[in-house]
Parts: sequence; C-alpha cells; structure tokens
Amino acid sequence: MSNSKKGKIYKSFESSFFINVLIKISDFFYSKIRTSRLAQLFTSYDNMTDSYSDSFAGETVNKIKPRSKTVLGLKNSISSRVENSFFYGLINKVIDFLLGAKLKFYGVILFILGFFATGTELIKTFLENAELSTISDLPWQGIAFILISIPLLLSKEQLCTALLSSGISKRIIGFIGYKNKDVMRTAVGDTTALPVLIGVFLGVLAIFIPPVIFVAALFGFVYLALTFNKPEFNVILTIATLPFLPTMVICGELILTLIAFLFKAIRGKRSIRFELLDLFVLAFAILMIFGGLFSVSPSESLPPASVFFCFMLSYFLIVNLIKTKELLKKLISFSLVSFTICSLYGIYQNFFEAPDTTWTDEDMFSAIETRVVSTFENPNVFGEYLIMLIPLALTFMLLAKKMSGKSLSLVSLVASVAALIFTWSRGAWLGCIVSLLIFFIILNKNSLGAYIMGMLAFPLAIPFLPESIVSRFTSIGNMTDSSTSYRVYIWEASLGMIKDFPLTGIGIGTGAYQAVYSEYALAGIETAPHSHNLYMQIMIELGILGFAVFMLTMFLFVNKAFTFIKSTSFSDARLLVGAVTCGIVAILVQGLTDYVWYNYRVFAFFWMMIGIASTAINIYKSDEIPENNIM
Repeated sequence: MSNSKKGKIYKSFESSFFINVLIKISDFFYSKIRTSRLAQLFTSYDNMTDSYSDSFAGETVNKIKPRSKTVLGLKNSISSRVENSFFYGLINKVIDFLLGAKLKFYGVILFILGFFATGTELIKTFLENAELSTISDLPWQGIAFILISIPLLLSKEQLCTALLSSGISKRIIGFIGYKNKDVMRTAVGDTTALPVLIGVFLGVLAIFIPPVIFVAALFGFVYLALTFNKPEFNVILTIATLPFLPTMVICGELILTLIAFLFKAIRGKRSIRFELLDLFVLAFAILMIFGGLFSVSPSESLPPASVFFCFMLSYFLIVNLIKTKELLKKLISFSLVSFTICSLYGIYQNFFEAPDTTWTDEDMFSAIETRVVSTFENPNVFGEYLIMLIPLALTFMLLAKKMSGKSLSLVSLVASVAALIFTWSRGAWLGCIVSLLIFFIILNKNSLGAYIMGMLAFPLAIPFLPESIVSRFTSIGNMTDSSTSYRVYIWEASLGMIKDFPLTGIGIGTGAYQAVYSEYALAGIETAPHSHNLYMQIMIELGILGFAVFMLTMFLFVNKAFTFIKSTSFSDARLLVGAVTCGIVAILVQGLTDYVWYNYRVFAFFWMMIGIASTAINIYKSDEIPENNIM
C-alpha cells in the first residue's frame, strides 16, 4: 500500500465522528485526573522530600554523613591503611603477574597438571583391576588439560593481549566496565622453573583433589577480584542469574556485593545515597528482623527473616551502585535476557513435557493439561515473575532504535505473554491486565478512549476467544472451584489470627504461620503454608506497624515514580520508569489473591525492581540528557 493511501486512511480514521468523540472524552477525563486531589497527592514526592530534609529525622540522617573533619580524617586513614597494606598490595601484584604472563606460562602448568591427572587415574584403574571398556572410561579430565595446553604452549602472547585480541573476551571486559588500559600489563620475563614447579605442585595435589577444583578456584579468585573492583558487575550478575540459582547462592552474591561496596565506600571510591524512600525501605527491612526475633517460634522465623533482610539489601545496592544510564541499561537488558530464557522454557514445558494437573481443578478445567512453572516451583510464582517484567519488555520494544533490537524485544514479549497464558494463573492475568491498562495511559492519554471502544467491542470478541481462557477467567470468585474455596476458607481463618495478634503479629515465615494457623483452621482446611494474600500475610506476621510501614513504602515509591512521570520532559525516561512501576503494580494486584512473597526469588526481584525504578529516576533527574538518547 502506498504512503498516500495510508495517509488518506489515517485522515479518514482521524476525522471519524466516533473517534473524535472518544478523543474528547479521553482529554476530558485525562485533564480531570491530572488536576484531581488524588493526582496531586500521588505526585507530591519532591515536596515530601523537602519536608523530610528539614525535619528532625532528615537532619539526623544528614549529620551521619561523613562531613566533619574527624570522620573524614578517619575515612582517609582507613583508606590509606587498606591501599598500603601488604595483603592488598599482594593481591594487586598477583593480578599484575597473571595478566602480564605469557600464555606459554599457563600452557606448561596445564600440561604438567594434565599429565599427572591422567597418570593418576590410569594407576588407580590398574590398582583396582578395573578395565577401560568404553571410551567414556578414559581419564578425560587430564586429557582435556593436555589438549588445552597445546595451543597455549605454541603462543608467545601475553594473557592481557590475548584477552583484548579476542572479540568475545573484549566485549565481556567492556561489559564489566574496564578499558583496554585497565587490562594491559608489563610483560613478565620468561621463566621455566616457576610454571614447572606450580604444575608439579598442582599435579601432586591432583592425586587427592579433582583437578577441576583448581580451575574452579581460579575462576573463584577472578570472580572475587572483579566483585571487589567492580561491585556493579556483581549486581548485574545477580539479577541475571536470579531465576536459575538457589536462594542461598543469591544471598551469598548479595552479601559479597555489599562487602565490596562498603570496602569501596570506606576508601572513598563509591558514595552512599539516602533519601526518604530509602528510609522507609530500611525501616521495613529492620521490622523483618524484629519479626524473626520476636516470633511465636523464633527458630522457625529467624532463617526466613534473615533471607528477607538480605534480599532487601538488593534495593540499596542498586540505588547506590547503578548510577549511569549505561549501567542501568545493562542491568535491565540482562534481567530481560534471563526473563526471555525462562519464558521460552515455560513454552517448551507446555508443548513437550508430560502433562501435570497438580495445580488444576480437573473437574472444572479438564481442558487444561498442564500449568508451566519454568525454573520456579509453582505456576503462580512463575506468573508473578513474568508480570513484573512484561511492561518492561514492551517498553524495550517501543524504544529500540534498530530493527534488530525491536525484533529481539518482540520475541521476548511474545514468549513471555504466551508463557503467562500457560501458567493459567488468574491472579497473574488480572495483575498484568491492570498494569498494562495503567501503562498505556502513561504511553498515550488517548488510551482512555481506546479502553471505552474496547469495552464496547469486547462482548463481540468473546466468541472468538479460546474456551479454556474464557472459562478460566470467568471462574474468578466461583466457590465451586476448589482453588477459590480453599483461599476463602484460609482468609477466614487468617482474619481470626489478625484479630488476636493485631499489634505485634506472630512472626516471619511459614513455620510461624503454620504453628498458629491450626488453632483457627476451618474444617477440611487444617493445614496451609500462608494466607494466600500479601496484605493479610504482612499483617499476620508483622502486625499493624509492619503493615503501615509497608503501605507507606509503596505509597512513597508510587509517589516518587508518578512525580517523575508527570514532571519529566523526556518521553523515553517516562516510559521506562512507568513500565517498572506498572510491573510492581501488577504484583501488588496479584497480592490480593496470593502471598506473592512465598518464593524468595520473587521477593528479591520485587525489591530489585523498586530499586531499578528509584535509581532510574535519580539518574535521569541528575543528568541533563537530550531527548531520545536514553536507550
């Protein structure tokens, strides 16, 4: 179709009486919403921040900052002691040596280690009177070391030069945040004795320790060095690996990043930012610890409370370490990469894995053969993860400048929506719909008119929708559905718990909940892991104070986001912040029907998303950037 024909169609569509009416209705309601008292209340964060700064609490926090000569002198003294210490100097010398050494150096070590490992395995086989009956019985670990050593022995390059000459490793180095000059080192003089001694030493150890442990130790050293030098790298790595790693590994990543950040901050290499929203996030995190200590069952509550507190550190790490547009884009991009992988895996489960009706009422929904979980343990949990990122995937597709970027974002968006459907999680569907309705209003004020037209046309579309989706959605509130009735009965029991523990709550975690729930349970629902409602659960665990602090924290977060969205002149930044905010709104809506923090990783990602939105606002407010130069 020619551009002239497209223009005529667009003009005739635009001049339509019905469309004009919808646009006028949209303008009317949009102007009323923007000037309403509710809108003023939710866009007053800057005023509240000013009031906080002038308050006693704000002045107290401000005094804690290292501005006095005594505090600054102590900070400089600690920094000087650290940087001039033997241990710190030794680590730097080791790094300089490793980067400056030639590949031949590593080749000698690997060859000798491989020789010892191969010989050791063959001797063990002989002594045990075993046979090498198949090719898989060969000592492949040692053979692999020998094979890898051959090209290294033939090379005359330094390790640093080799890293920069490889396209893949150079990109990884750039991603971490290093420049070429940061990697280059003075060449280490040729030596034969040292790599031979190291190879023999490791070879002897290989008799008792699997050689792969040495490789893991080397990678561990590199990981620690990178984290302590570039803690931002570990923040991005943590959010990228979140869906795939066990809870305690993620905790370890965050604690290590915190130590590295504080190490940098003490030395004056990083700064600490603290504002009104941060104060309430910290208050809620502290209440989590109190909920572990002062519980009906401290032994059951302290472990989950500690994990919750640890995961809330991710918020502070993001707002204090991710301070540039480049780092922010990397953080979001890698979270979307893992999000896409999880979505594709969920689609694979739906079509290629054996049906599983564990999570489905088979009497009501016989057409649903399986509900996908991807890398999560529960379809509802997977849905919670998806709805937090779907608005962001949509934003990346809209803001991508190149067709390749739009195509990849489209794949991510389509895969995530399909995976969300296959979770068959009605709460997640509802949360996603609400979040996208808000997002499109942020995107374009005329969305209100489109919603009116959509509501008028929706009854006509119902016959064309899949019956399984329609029946699943219309079953919301149907007490004949075992899932719905199960929740309602648990809510009744939970309300009784709230009435009896209104001030202090019962403590954090499912252990504390189950210890008390049995006294309030209705017949037929004697056991339950949680209340299946985020707000009830917070009230039950932390009492009215914890619930109030959480609600105020969410109010301040949404207020900060909408204050920025209303005031900024940069449309790209407005969409980005709006998308992350809508992701949080989505899970808060789902929280009405489920305890969305039951899965630790979802809890962690919840606070990470709040951190992403907060740091994005801080970056764009403090950086004069030209329009269309954000993504």
